[in-house]
Amino acid sequence: METKRKNYMTLAERFYHEGDQNRAVSMFKKALSFPGTVEDECLILFNLGAIYLEQGKLDEARDFNQRILSLDTSTRDVYYQLGVICEEEGKLDESAEYYTKAIKLDPDDIDSRYNLALVYEKLGNQEDTEKLYHEILELDPNHFYTLNNLGAMEEARGRYELARAYLDKSITENPGFYLSRFNMGVVLKALGELDKAVEEYISAKDLKADFGNAYLNISAIRIEQDRLDEAVEVLSEGIRNSPSAHDLYYNRACCLSKLGREEEAILDLESALKLNPYLAVWVRRDNDFETLRENPIFKDLLDKAMEAIQKGR
Repeated sequence: METKRKNYMTLAERFYHEGDQNRAVSMFKKALSFPGTVEDECLILFNLGAIYLEQGKLDEARDFNQRILSLDTSTRDVYYQLGVICEEEGKLDESAEYYTKAIKLDPDDIDSRYNLALVYEKLGNQEDTEKLYHEILELDPNHFYTLNNLGAMEEARGRYELARAYLDKSITENPGFYLSRFNMGVVLKALGELDKAVEEYISAKDLKADFGNAYLNISAIRIEQDRLDEAVEVLSEGIRNSPSAHDLYYNRACCLSKLGREEEAILDLESALKLNPYLAVWVRRDNDFETLRENPIFKDLLDKAMEAIQKGR
């Protein structure tokens, strides 16, 4: 009978690797109906939990992992997976507990440390977040995600040269990670190295075309340089690649208004306000739209957006 369990496990793994998750689940469940070792049972349950987690079926994923804990409490991967499930559900304190248990079982566990750091960051616990990042670098000095995050933390503190050092190392380890490029752009902008900042933002958008903040930051520099046509051009590229980014429409509307292209500016404002009516509060006080104040279409847009805000409260 144990042979039958092994056969169904093999079939399940084959279906999974072929991309047929539903048949994989069916075969794993069939395998559970035959006797076998506790080790195999835990493996089947873990695989079922992992598949359900991939499918976003968090209740099922949790149930299968909890069943493992009733058989064996010594497996790091189970606590890690439960940490991920709780994090997906927004249960951050519970998620942190599971990641902590995973680390206790495996002191060299970088993945659980990294996820725990992100959870602490969401909880506003910056001290423990930073401590975990440094623990990760002791285990892996080239962990580019951690290097990037430390760079971003130092940039937020205004310690730009230290931020630059972290980000430079992150980029060296993985030149294709768009966030390190973007964050380096932020640092270089703060240091007044505008051309180099633009180069990094361009790298970021080239690596991740739908990353709206890269276009936004390039446009901010071009606006600062009074190169409004170039700002419009880069914002237009951003809108093509990230059509739901309300801030790109808003900034392009600002530029178009300043350029005297009022009809186009109003069209962009309409798009921005449809995506986010709360922008109306900013539009009402933004000096870039002074020339539009008496335009009846502009007024109507603002009135409708304010009505939408009132209804949403």
